[in-house]
Amino acid sequence: MQRVEEEAGRVMAEVIGALLEARVEEMLGRGWREGVASSELVEEGEVECGRCGARARGMFWRNGHRGRTLMTPRGEVRVGVPMLECRCCAGAGRWDHGYWERFARLVGGWEQLVARWVQQGSVRAMGQWLGQEMGVRVSASALGERLGQAEGAYERWRREPLGQVPPVLVVDGLHFTVGKGPGRQGHKACAVVAIGLWPEQARAQILDFELGEKEDEATCRRLFDRLYERGLEGPELVVSDDNAAYRAAAAMVWGPVPWQLCINHKLRAARRHAPAGMKKRFMAEAREIFEAESFEQARSRAQAFARRWREKARGAVQSLMRNLDLALTFHLFPGGWRAGIRTNNAAESAMRCLRDALRRAGGCTGSPKGTLARLFAAALAFNHSPYP
Repeated sequence: MQRVEEEAGRVMAEVIGALLEARVEEMLGRGWREGVASSELVEEGEVECGRCGARARGMFWRNGHRGRTLMTPRGEVRVGVPMLECRCCAGAGRWDHGYWERFARLVGGWEQLVARWVQQGSVRAMGQWLGQEMGVRVSASALGERLGQAEGAYERWRREPLGQVPPVLVVDGLHFTVGKGPGRQGHKACAVVAIGLWPEQARAQILDFELGEKEDEATCRRLFDRLYERGLEGPELVVSDDNAAYRAAAAMVWGPVPWQLCINHKLRAARRHAPAGMKKRFMAEAREIFEAESFEQARSRAQAFARRWREKARGAVQSLMRNLDLALTFHLFPGGWRAGIRTNNAAESAMRCLRDALRRAGGCTGSPKGTLARLFAAALAFNHSPYP
């Protein structure tokens, strides 16, 4: 992640350099190698010579670059600032670029910039947005050349070896619409998200995600294969809802893996089948199963519960008892882990961050590429946030 951050900082420094180049061309009224019109020798501009006080636009020419450090929330970024030289006395041309505070915000939130660029799919539209934010217009070709370097940032991020392998893997899905717009219905899609969990530290990190049409075995397999290649050779525990595709894909990649079904998902699924007038009582007794002090006590409570409710709520009992042992796996782990692995709540803040990123797009993204950019940006923002 640190290497990706450093690379992103360099890319954003290139973008800022392009903006400064555009600003200098705007002030001088000509490009790098364009000649000087006679009118420009008397027409005053925004540049002033620090030695002789000359202000005519035609009295200045380009004189390389000097490095300047830009302090951002992501750290220091080195930017090349264009230098100008007076034709008359060889003094340095002074110009008020006055953009450093805005540039610092731009680099500090570079995820938004990358997401906006990929989602819009148009460097020209990206340039217009930058013009509004920075007050500087930059050509699409100049901006595209710089931003092209950022396109591989996500692919490199998802191929980087995991710096710290998490003991617990939480898997969940996000559902959204792609390509919906005027005259277009769009189509349903989902992202299967892998979140690393360190229960003893109450810390969660978004490891990767995979797009697909649904949460099927093929989509999960692609995600798990990539995690294996990055160093997750076999999690100590996987937490998910009761989706057989997750378990089938994990078995193909890692073999037998301890599995914890989220008890909140398990209880909600059973509640949907409970009799309308008895839901409150049914759920109160069902929760007692998961509040047992041991695996054996939980199994005993579950059997007694099934006998009491089998005739009155057959469908709800069948739902609750299906794969029940997988929902009681947390009893086999240390006591300090149990509160964090009984459900996927520990990873909910990460999922909320990703959902909010898609919600800001109106619940619909223009393309799969735009979805990747938004999720990638949100994942980086979450992984660098102070909260777990």
